[in-house]
Amino acid sequence: MLKNISTFVATSLLIQLIIFSDFTSSTVYTCNPKKDCENQYEGRKVRDPEDCHSYYICLTDSQGNIYPSDNPVRCNEGYYFSGSSCYTGSCVNQCINLCQAECTSYNYEKVADFKDCSSFYLCSPGRIRTHHRCPSTTPYFDGSDCSKDKYDCCTCCDECTSYCDDTYIEVADPYDCRSYYLCLTTGFPLAENRYTCNEGEYFDASLGRCEVESEWNRCKPACKEK
Repeated sequence: MLKNISTFVATSLLIQLIIFSDFTSSTVYTCNPKKDCENQYEGRKVRDPEDCHSYYICLTDSQGNIYPSDNPVRCNEGYYFSGSSCYTGSCVNQCINLCQAECTSYNYEKVADFKDCSSFYLCSPGRIRTHHRCPSTTPYFDGSDCSKDKYDCCTCCDECTSYCDDTYIEVADPYDCRSYYLCLTTGFPLAENRYTCNEGEYFDASLGRCEVESEWNRCKPACKEK
């Protein structure tokens, strides 16, 4: 499931839109490249909403439908994509993938299997986590359910970006398994709200709190520094 990065976030079950506002106008972006290619022409380039350094190429199928290339094309090193071309400079991603990989409530929630977009894990009471496959009619897991659209797929991902999807919760620092962020507002957590667990403890992302480290529960960062 993709979510927009903006001061104002508008969310729907099917499409999540990002709105950048100023005093005179606002622009609306979709987080689905398939939507961007609709009503466009063959060969048109549209941005990759999850990577502002990349773009998709709109193609035509045998029935005349316009759709994005299966994989994005990356601009040369040091360039970003805007409009229809690559330019030198820096950029900010318009969307972020909020698919979860860890169980949090164990109340029959579904979380992504980042190794297989056609699969997901069901988190059941008793801290039971079982692996399931999406049916052939809706083969792509979008973060909450199985979908027909592969562009909603929980591909890996932004699991290395901390994000507060709710308030008054704690979320892991993906690069430091002993640290976490306190979420006082939704969105990206502030550096000033980053804390470290007590000595001998690690942050359990599945529970959303610090736990005592043991032989069976050891500290392991989800991501490595680049």
